Amino acid sequence: MSVNHFKNESYSLIPIRDEDKFEIMKWRNEQIDILRQKELLTREMQETYFKTIVNDLFNQQQPDQILWSFLENDKLIGYGGLVHIDWENKNAEISFLTETSRQKTKKQFISDWYNYISNLKTIAQNQLNFNCIFTYAYDVRPNLYIAIEKAGFRETKRIKNFIEIKSKLKDVVIHSLYFHVKMRFAEHSDTDLYYRWANDPLVRQNSFNTKEINYQQHCNWFANKLNSKDCFFYLFFNKDNIPIGQVRIDKSNNEIAIGISIDDK
Repeated sequence: MSVNHFKNESYSLIPIRDEDKFEIMKWRNEQIDILRQKELLTREMQETYFKTIVNDLFNQQQPDQILWSFLENDKLIGYGGLVHIDWENKNAEISFLTETSRQKTKKQFISDWYNYISNLKTIAQNQLNFNCIFTYAYDVRPNLYIAIEKAGFRETKRIKNFIEIKSKLKDVVIHSLYFHVKMRFAEHSDTDLYYRWANDPLVRQNSFNTKEINYQQHCNWFANKLNSKDCFFYLFFNKDNIPIGQVRIDKSNNEIAIGISIDDK
């Protein structure tokens, strides 16, 4: 990267420092329930990890993770990075942990996460030219979703009852942010676009009803769906603001149907 120090107001990210390893170890052990960590870390284990894994990251052209120390007013308050990096498809998972005491206050927790992600978005989009970054978290911290959705992320997957934490089954929730794809709700002005997509030969071929759709019937159907509280149309655009596809989520009789169309261009 051409820049390795990133700052947002009083918060900053710098390449992870060896001097921070034992503070990080302490926080990880205190918060083991929310981490994919199976056992308590020892000083020897942490020392070995930094010597054999972390130090080597600085010598790799495309490491599988990039780690930073997270500071507020130049004081260490957390650490994190981009992990499980897929350089071919240009995506990565977000990793982040703050000093344990800072998690107890909702305002502090949201501020830390939001400012951390604001810096990370700059790195992922402008320095690394990634397509997507995402979070993978156990559903035990509702304030986390407030922070990351404020930063532009959206829930893209939920795995029900995936992990047992303190004798209770918890979901895994994944939130994603795509840099080169934008989204908005469909509007009445999109009627003709949806009509073109709906009558695409391949779409009709793979639909329950393969007959061509009548335009006036489509207009009435589309207007009714837009006004329904049980239907959601999401319209997606590429970086040039050209429509590239849509997702429809339709609820009826305790069932949810999901329809997807992608522009053939």
